[in-house]
Amino acid sequence: AHGRWARTIRSMVTSRRPGGSAASKGAARSSSASRPKRRVCLPLACAAVAATVLYVLVHLDRRTLQAITEDPPEPRVGVVTTRAGDTEPSEDEVATVAEEKAAAERRRRQPEAVLLRSPSPSVPGGPPNATTTTIPDARTSVILDGVAQQLAEILGLAAQPLSKDEPRGSRRPPLYGCFVARAPERPAPQSAPLWTTLVRTPTSAAKGRGDNATTSALAVDAQRRVAIFVHAPKCGGTALTAALRRFACVANGVGFGGDSGHYLATNPAQECCEPPGFCQRARPPSERLCRAILGCHGHNPQLRLYARRPGLRGARVVTMLRAPLSRVVSAWFYRCHSPNWDCFDVPGATPWALRMRVVRARTTRADADVLAGSTGLRNVSFFEYVDAARWPQYHNIMTRMLARDAFPYSTDREALTEADVAVAIATLDAKFAVVGVFELFDHTVALLARLAGVPVREEDFARLRARHSAGYAEFLDALRANQGMVRRILDANALDRRLHDYARRRLCGELDDARLLDLDDLADCLESGEDRQAADRARAYCADSVSL
Repeated sequence: AHGRWARTIRSMVTSRRPGGSAASKGAARSSSASRPKRRVCLPLACAAVAATVLYVLVHLDRRTLQAITEDPPEPRVGVVTTRAGDTEPSEDEVATVAEEKAAAERRRRQPEAVLLRSPSPSVPGGPPNATTTTIPDARTSVILDGVAQQLAEILGLAAQPLSKDEPRGSRRPPLYGCFVARAPERPAPQSAPLWTTLVRTPTSAAKGRGDNATTSALAVDAQRRVAIFVHAPKCGGTALTAALRRFACVANGVGFGGDSGHYLATNPAQECCEPPGFCQRARPPSERLCRAILGCHGHNPQLRLYARRPGLRGARVVTMLRAPLSRVVSAWFYRCHSPNWDCFDVPGATPWALRMRVVRARTTRADADVLAGSTGLRNVSFFEYVDAARWPQYHNIMTRMLARDAFPYSTDREALTEADVAVAIATLDAKFAVVGVFELFDHTVALLARLAGVPVREEDFARLRARHSAGYAEFLDALRANQGMVRRILDANALDRRLHDYARRRLCGELDDARLLDLDDLADCLESGEDRQAADRARAYCADSVSL
C-alpha cells in the first residue's frame, strides 16, 4: 500500500515540474479539460500523505511504548552451544561463561542494584565519573555510591512493624540498677527543675455555672507542668520522647490526689499516659501526643514563638545531639532525610512519595506511565550527598536549629559561620535544662528522670527505631576505614562537630556532679560484665578529647 501511494505521488509531482519547452507549456495551457482533474487529485494526494504519516506515527508510538514497558529479553547466561562439527569451547570461552554466571548471581541477590543507576568511582576517595547498572563489590565503591544499600535499608525498615504498643524487650538495660540506686529516695515533681507550671485562668462562664466537676477539672488543667523539647533529626529524639511522655504523665499525676504510679482521670497530661510510646501525629488510634511536652512531634524548634507565650518565657528546654559522622550516615539510610527520599521539600531533591511510586512500578510493572517517566529521577550518590556546597541543607543542621531557630533542612539566606556556633552554645546555656548526647543515651535518660522528679523504669531506656540491616553495619565499617570520606563528612559538618563536642563536655560534667558517671562504689549493680563494660565506656567517652 505504501508503494502504491509513493508511485502515485511521484507521478503527480513529476507531471507538475516547473520549466519545460514552450511547446509543452502551450500544450499545458491548451489542455483545459485536464485542469479540473489535477485540482481534484492534489487534495487527495495530500490526504493520502497525511494518512500515511499518521499510520507510521501511531505504529512507532506503540512500538516505543512496548519497548519501554516490556521486560528486555533475558540473556542466556552460562550456556555454551556447539553445532555439529564444531570444536569444544576454549578455556577463554569457559572462563567468560563463569564470569557471566557470577555476575548474574550478584544481580539476582541485589535486584535493587539493577533497578537504580548509580555512579561508579574510578579513584578511591574521588568523585564518580561513570555510570553502571550494578554496584561494584569494592568497599570504596560501596561507600561512595550507597544508593543500592540505601534502597535496601529503607524498604527493609518499611516492612518491619513499628507499633507503639509492641513490647520494648525483656532484657534489662545496662546500669539500670546503678541508676535506680543513685536516684533520690523521694522524688518531688512539684519542685523538679525540669518543669514549668503553665497557669490558665478558668473562664467566667464556667465559674458561673457552679458545676463542681467542671470547676475541678478546670482547676487541674490550669496547673499543667510542661517542658519544651527540640527534636534534632536522627539524634535519638524519637526514643527520648517515649520517656518524656511518661515523665510528664507521672509529674502531672503527683500532687493531684495520686501517687507516682497512679494516673488520675483528671490528669491534665492524660494523653501522655495512654497509650505509651513515642510521640506521633497521625490518625487515631495510632496518634500519640503530649501537650505537656511542647515540640514533642516535629523538628521545628520554635523557641522564639514559645518565648512570646505567657507563662512559657522561662520554660526549660530539652534536646539530644549526636556526633556528625554517625548522624549523617543514619540520615542517609532513613526515609525523608536525604535527597533521594525527601519529605521536607528540599530544592532539587526527589520527593519520597514519587520515589516509592517508581520503586513499586519497577517491581510490579503495573504502572506504565510512572515507569515511562521515571528516567528523569536522578539518584544522588553518598559521595554527592556529603558535598556541603551542593546540599547545604543536610549539613550542620543542629547549629541551624539552635542558632537560627530554623527548620533543620531549610535553605539559609546566609551561610552558617563560626559565629552561629557561639550563638547556639549561648542558647543552650540560657534555656536548656538538659542537653543529652546520643552516645550517652542511658545516662541522659537517668539525668532527665532525676530533674523531672520521676523514678526511672526499664522501658525508659528502650532504643526505638534502632534496628538495621547487615548492609548498614557493613557500610558504616567501610566508611570508617576510609579516612578520606570521614574527613569529607567532618569538614562538611564542622560547626555541628564543635557544637556536639560542647554538649558532650557539658553533659559529662553534669553526670559527674550527679554521681551518675563514676559508679565504682556501687559494687552490687556492677556485678555483671555488661554493666562494668557500659560504665567503663561512659567514662572513656567523657575522658576522650576528640568527638567524631
